[in-house]
Amino acid sequence: MPVAGIRLGGAELVQLEPIRAADSSFKLLLDAEGQPVNELLFARRRQALITLHDRIAPDLVIIEHYPFGRRNLRGEIDALIERARPRAAIAASVRDVLVEKGDPSRTEWTIATLRQGFDQVLVHGDAAVVPFAATFPAAGRIADLIVHTGYIAEEPAEAKADGPDAQASTADG
Repeated sequence: MPVAGIRLGGAELVQLEPIRAADSSFKLLLDAEGQPVNELLFARRRQALITLHDRIAPDLVIIEHYPFGRRNLRGEIDALIERARPRAAIAASVRDVLVEKGDPSRTEWTIATLRQGFDQVLVHGDAAVVPFAATFPAAGRIADLIVHTGYIAEEPAEAKADGPDAQASTADG
């Protein structure tokens, strides 16, 4: 769903027709009107991704959380990967702490999907803080793909208070 107030700098935001999960199980997807998503909506989203790809011809495609999750979007994601290959590098973007599904077949499918179509797995975290294997036990099987990106956060408030702007405002005030 659209989110107000996103700061993108110079980046372009292309909003696909929105869909959302009906509940925390993520099994049922709903459209903007709260109706179950149908194949026509998925087809329009797939075509929008292909059209966007063809317009910008990216060197890198980063896909958030797939194939670790979002499997119900695989039709559109796989279509984008297929279109982008072999020109673009493909990376999965995932946080360092995953929700364990406990289904070995899902883990095997995730590993096979990564091996077939991805160049890297960008893990947003620090292995010294939370090793990816702590929440994805099969991480050793894709260790050659994993790149820890570290954490991204705003500057702490105390650092801002001690910065040059803080001194200028104190001197003026």
